[in-house]
Amino acid sequence: MEAAPSGTVTFLFTDIEGSTVRWEHDPGGMSDALAEHDTLIRTTIDAHGGHVFATGGDGFTAAFSDACAALATAVLVQAQVQLPVRMGLHTGTAVERDGNYFGRTLNRASRIMSAAHGGQIVMSDATAGLIREQVTDLTDLGEHRLAGVDTAIRLWQVGRREFPGLRTSTTPAGNLPSPLDSFVGRADELVGVSDLVGTHRLVTVVGVGGMGKTRLVIEAGHHLHGVFDGGVWFVDLALASSDSAVIEETASIYGVQAAPGRSVEDVLIEHLEPRQALLVFDNCEHVMRSAAGLIDRLLTACPKVKVVATSREALMLRGEHVMALGPLSTGDNSSDSGAAVADAVALFVERLTAEGGPPTVADDERAVVLEICRQLDGMPLAIELAAGRARTLGTSGVLARLGERLRLLSGGWRTGAGRQQTLTATLDWSYVLLDAHEQAVFDRLSVFVGWFTLDDAIAVAADATLDTTSTLTEPDVLDAVSALVDKSMCTVDLGSTPTRFRYLETMRAYGRDHLNRAGTLTECRNRHAAHVTATAGGIFAALAGPGELAAARRAERLMPDLRAALGWAVDQHLDGVIEGVAALAGSLVGRGSYEMAGWFHDLRHDLPEHRLAQEAAALYAQQTKGDPIEARRLANTLIETTGDRSAAARVVLMLIEFNESRFDEAVAHLRRAHQINETDDNVAQRSFSSTLLAAILASTGNDPGELIEQGYALARAARWPTGLAFSAYASGLAVLHTEPVASLEHLNRGLTMAAEVGNRSLMAMCQTILNYLQSVVLAPAEQASALTRHLRRLQDIGDTHNALLTLSQTILLLNDTGRLQTAGLICGWLDGRSGRDAQTLDQHEAGVAFARQALGDQWDPLYRQGREMTSNQIIDAACDELATIDHNEPELGGGAP
Repeated sequence: MEAAPSGTVTFLFTDIEGSTVRWEHDPGGMSDALAEHDTLIRTTIDAHGGHVFATGGDGFTAAFSDACAALATAVLVQAQVQLPVRMGLHTGTAVERDGNYFGRTLNRASRIMSAAHGGQIVMSDATAGLIREQVTDLTDLGEHRLAGVDTAIRLWQVGRREFPGLRTSTTPAGNLPSPLDSFVGRADELVGVSDLVGTHRLVTVVGVGGMGKTRLVIEAGHHLHGVFDGGVWFVDLALASSDSAVIEETASIYGVQAAPGRSVEDVLIEHLEPRQALLVFDNCEHVMRSAAGLIDRLLTACPKVKVVATSREALMLRGEHVMALGPLSTGDNSSDSGAAVADAVALFVERLTAEGGPPTVADDERAVVLEICRQLDGMPLAIELAAGRARTLGTSGVLARLGERLRLLSGGWRTGAGRQQTLTATLDWSYVLLDAHEQAVFDRLSVFVGWFTLDDAIAVAADATLDTTSTLTEPDVLDAVSALVDKSMCTVDLGSTPTRFRYLETMRAYGRDHLNRAGTLTECRNRHAAHVTATAGGIFAALAGPGELAAARRAERLMPDLRAALGWAVDQHLDGVIEGVAALAGSLVGRGSYEMAGWFHDLRHDLPEHRLAQEAAALYAQQTKGDPIEARRLANTLIETTGDRSAAARVVLMLIEFNESRFDEAVAHLRRAHQINETDDNVAQRSFSSTLLAAILASTGNDPGELIEQGYALARAARWPTGLAFSAYASGLAVLHTEPVASLEHLNRGLTMAAEVGNRSLMAMCQTILNYLQSVVLAPAEQASALTRHLRRLQDIGDTHNALLTLSQTILLLNDTGRLQTAGLICGWLDGRSGRDAQTLDQHEAGVAFARQALGDQWDPLYRQGREMTSNQIIDAACDELATIDHNEPELGGGAP
């Protein structure tokens, strides 16, 4: 018998269906048949190199190093055995110890066998992929959820024989929230959403806040569960603030992550492409561009996926069907049906009952409820808030107080009472039921834009003066936050660590209005800005150490409040806040997060005296805008105003000169930056400076000397993951043209480490050079696919700088395949820039010369057109052209490396 297989193993599980009954009815015959069964299976497994490592009951469990041998064993046994044997096959890695196996692969093989019927051989998609070329007689059984397995698995049957459905879990896939309250009304809308999903791939439910969009689509999702084998999945975008946050929030529901050389989005698309699934994207309005972009890409790449979105406005995508969600009917119109009017009343009564009120209301009281609903314009949120207070005030008391507030706000019962005014009135009488401490804390915490913790709340609200004799203590704040949650004035996320809180937008606006009228808004916003800046300082320090990934995630969550703090600081001339936010913005650029630097680029003319703000603006102009003229102006101004003490300014100038192939000037700028940084107490900054200088020296044909080792040693001392990954990148550049195999190893190591901490900028840098190295061994179609994937990633994160070399490579491939018009456009967009190093510059120039000569009279107009295109436009044009290169593409020649 063969030794126990290791590494990737195919497991065969067998079992006799209905053996207990057979033993009861014919023990003698069953004994003889079982002996024959055991001999047949064991000898057939041995003959095909399998390893029997367990028997139990009436079944065998065997491991094979070859999936085809495992299948041959199963087919041969099934053809000869006289008993109804069910069989399951699955391939993967497993832990082998003393001839036995353990792990997830083994468990899944057992579950697959248990799902089968006597006489049936069922295998996983993993096994089917290994034997499909040898065996064509496979039946696709679709995706199934196995007991104890979170995700659905595609299963295959050997042969075409018909069996009953597999014994798999009927629990629907997905993560839809299970509402604690009942769904009331909206019957027509519910049917409408379900019908639209049946005929459209994208349905967007639009309406103002508080209209019940989220509740409607969740209910519709539960109704549609049986339609989608791949499940119904809920993506809450309430706090997403960037492209990466939208993508990562979506990916997190499936548990997918970036892989070496592949972005989170790539892995997500690969996961969804074969699945028939419904994705519900909630709260798209504040990340409209990001959400719309991801939804469009998913619908394009995943033909079986459908999307329902909620937003305050349409996404404006092709194929989108917009469903406007209005208020519940209040019976103002004579054409309204009784059922429609009953929906508003039913919602009020149901929520009143949930608050401990009576399960029914008398006819005369129902008229009061209807009037309340009319006064609230049929807005579900306002109705629910009113019902919550009716338990203590009674319906008549609610109506009386609501009427007083409406007169105060609108000057009459009906005239001019907009929905926002009526909601404010509802909040008014909710607010007056808070005690003085709770009211003060509620108001002060309204300055937070996103989630906040208890520590955040204390920093902004504690020690505030209530009157001449008392102040808010820390216990006061803690008690008040708890009360606000209990009274539904604040949302809590108990699943986070630490626990987080936030306000609905209506609550936030309401609280700030109170602060403004009380004359304390300025003080509260100053405290908020100071606290956010202190938090940003902690994140800045942690980004250059072992806690880098956690710090980056904190920065992402803090982004809404950072933006608010910066806007306030600019208005109020709070220099410390501006500098603190700018410092973090500049640091995040090194991780491929450009949003904050973009704020300072927009404000560059308003903040001329702020060095860190100008540095962030210059980096953004160079890295993202692709505007070397403005970047050079900002950098030179910084050098003048700081007495040449801005290392960032010198780095920006270095990048400009390098991209325009003035390598001596690039090195000179970076040497000066290195001199400046050498005086810095920040170990990580010195590590970055040494490694960057080493990388540029290597790229310009100079000897980096001991700089790589110096940068590595400093990064190791700081335990800084990005610094270590950057050292691997520089090591790859140092031997790029002399030891390509070693270079490949260094770059792949750098890529892996950068991916582990989510440094998208460094990932892009490594992948750019890897694409260059691999281009010499890839066919045109494979090169085109690699370049397209990389260009799209760079486009998504807004990295124009790393697109230069990739587009330079694209020119060469387009020349080789005769696609000269697009090559001419790219030449114009680059306009003297290439991102090439000193050793390969001649390849780029040869490619440009080839395109110019081949295009003839077409060159000038194409070149001029390319110069006027934006970075997104040129990347779109390049990717569209690359997509036309197929596997049978002839190589014409035109300057490929």
